[in-house]
Amino acid sequence: MITEPILNLPKCRACGNAVNEHDQFCTSCGFPLRGTDEEQNVFITARHFRKSQVQTLQRKIKNAQTTLFVLAGLFSVIGVAYYFIGGQNDLGFAVMITNLILAAVFLALGGWAKNKPVVALISGLVLFVLVQLISIIEDPTNIVRGIIIKVLVIIYLVKGLQSAIEAEKIKKEHNIS
Repeated sequence: MITEPILNLPKCRACGNAVNEHDQFCTSCGFPLRGTDEEQNVFITARHFRKSQVQTLQRKIKNAQTTLFVLAGLFSVIGVAYYFIGGQNDLGFAVMITNLILAAVFLALGGWAKNKPVVALISGLVLFVLVQLISIIEDPTNIVRGIIIKVLVIIYLVKGLQSAIEAEKIKKEHNIS
């Protein structure tokens, strides 16, 4: 059995990727391989600060992801309650099925937000706003029903979306995974 020799290439102090010993900078993260100790320490400190920022933003994204899961639960409960409280008729059944479908979609978006937070949060925000608009068109008094909850949901989703966009930008700029 022929095996390839294992190369003992030096590793970047900042990101740990293998580097060519003749390079001035790490091709992966930009670490100044030939820089002074001060330049290298400043780079590493800045990189750790950015990672800390990303972690803070990830917590905000997690809150928005939780909002998507909460919406799934709310749509489920509201749909079932409407059916059993509002009368077990065709309209009640249609409302329940619609709410359960919305709950499934928000549940899927919440799961998807872990890997693709920007797209999932945009989708969740647009879907939530559309559902509210349809509800208002159907019955204009729905504009004031639960207004505080509606506003809070939109605020959480927008803040989560802003955090997701900022986190992606920082990750991209500083090649942080």
